Amino acid sequence: MCLTVLPSVAKHMLLSYISYKINFIPALVYSLPMEVVPFILPFYPDLGNYLTAVIAILLPFLIYIFLKKMFSYEEKEMAPLNRLLIKVLSMILTMFLIFIVALISGIFKYKMIAIGSDSMNPIYYRGDAIIYEKDTDIKKGDILVFEYNNSIITHRVINIIEEDGTKYFQTKGDNNDNPDLNLTPAEDVLGKVRFIVKYIGFPTIWFSERS
Repeated sequence: MCLTVLPSVAKHMLLSYISYKINFIPALVYSLPMEVVPFILPFYPDLGNYLTAVIAILLPFLIYIFLKKMFSYEEKEMAPLNRLLIKVLSMILTMFLIFIVALISGIFKYKMIAIGSDSMNPIYYRGDAIIYEKDTDIKKGDILVFEYNNSIITHRVINIIEEDGTKYFQTKGDNNDNPDLNLTPAEDVLGKVRFIVKYIGFPTIWFSERS
């Protein structure tokens, strides 16, 4: 129901509403990228059932609420300026959704993940999200994103060690008393933190803890 029926109903109700109140062009602008993206990308991100259902149901509803405030049900004709504004907003919302999907999937050099611990307080907290860059130029003081035991860790680099031609990073959480027990080889590094987005990681954490 949540992955197929409700998203389909929400999308087609929104497209019908847009076509009736404006014309079919904004409806095409909204729907075509959604239908084409899975076929043109070399790989398509698996966001999980929770995020997929939330985005597919909530986004059409939010767009509908926004459009409804811009004109009444009784109007069948819109002023040219409003019509142009709606087209532009439809394109912006579509591109924004595609951007978020690409950001989570790591198609670009940047990727977003949720933070599940308080080891880096007060820089960021559990429930925040960080955007990291796939960068190999790591320096002391950078906040590193790396893999360890099938988990992704984000701790600060406190020392860089080279042994037998291999570079290792010693890391530590800002809120931890001691450095991490294991050194991180360069091959396990995913990148370094560039941006912090407050609170938006909570849905992912909540779903992960209950799955």
